[in-house]
Amino acid sequence: MSTTSTVFKFGIFSLMASAVILGCANPNKAEKIETKGEKMKAIGDNTSVGLNKKGEMISRKKVEMADHLQQLQRKVYTLEEEVYGNDEMGNKGKWGALKECMKQANSKELGGDGKIHPSPEKRQVTKRESQLKIGLDEQGNLVGISDEYLKDRIERFNGYEEILQKDKDFYDEKIQICQALIAEKTFDAKTVAKLNSAVNAEITEVRTYVDPMNLQINNFVCSYVKPGASLKQVVTHAVDSGWVKEEELKEHEVGTDVKDATGYTFNHTFKVGNWALAFDKSYVYGDLMNERGADANLVAWMNSSTKDVSGSESCLPVKSGRWTKNRK
Repeated sequence: MSTTSTVFKFGIFSLMASAVILGCANPNKAEKIETKGEKMKAIGDNTSVGLNKKGEMISRKKVEMADHLQQLQRKVYTLEEEVYGNDEMGNKGKWGALKECMKQANSKELGGDGKIHPSPEKRQVTKRESQLKIGLDEQGNLVGISDEYLKDRIERFNGYEEILQKDKDFYDEKIQICQALIAEKTFDAKTVAKLNSAVNAEITEVRTYVDPMNLQINNFVCSYVKPGASLKQVVTHAVDSGWVKEEELKEHEVGTDVKDATGYTFNHTFKVGNWALAFDKSYVYGDLMNERGADANLVAWMNSSTKDVSGSESCLPVKSGRWTKNRK
């Protein structure tokens, strides 16, 4: 065999061996990565702009994995409660809202047969945590421990988030269709007359500016308020919608004392727009959002300007600035 042939075959064997070694690399073992650069300038959201070691222009985001995983888990658990509720807190979520809407749409009062029709099945998206291995730690304390690869856990919760977001979109669409059906069934001549009267009255009045954000708040809260409604749900929606700044809530208790026009005071009140929402307990914002199961139930609500709330007769049966309470 020639020297050239031997060298060639040895080179092929080396390449194959390297491919095998690379293919068997442990994806869960932490490797050292470049985190620093030159002339890096922070632009917010843990992102900086500058140069890497090769002098190439880059945008680099650096996050603490513990914080990233905590935020991901919080988002998933909150989304799951929003969609499927929390039985311990009496919150039925969007799943329960659709079920109640379907029941109302099929009621005899609205021309239905009054029977209970099948609704989408309630499901548990997030799986139970792995069973703990019980034993003694290095100090001799009796502890329980369960291990999961960080990469696998992040991928698992990313999968939960994708499923729950699709479920949320599904229920939002079905609830809108159901509510439109109820509105169509209840839209009679008296309603038309009232609507025409209101429109004619507005035409004769001087046009006033309507704050789009306040309109969004009124529409959401009017459909949200009912005894036992979730504090976490309204706080999360208010922060995500930009109605309340998260920075103003952090490390502060979500709950203050508010008195209405009659002098009646409720504690643990969360204020958004012209609304005051009273709950049976209050939380520090961080505890409310990070502790699984932390929540409170709505017990009363009011609005300082009922006339600005479209459909106020369904959610504000009392005068402006007075508590609606113990409403069944």
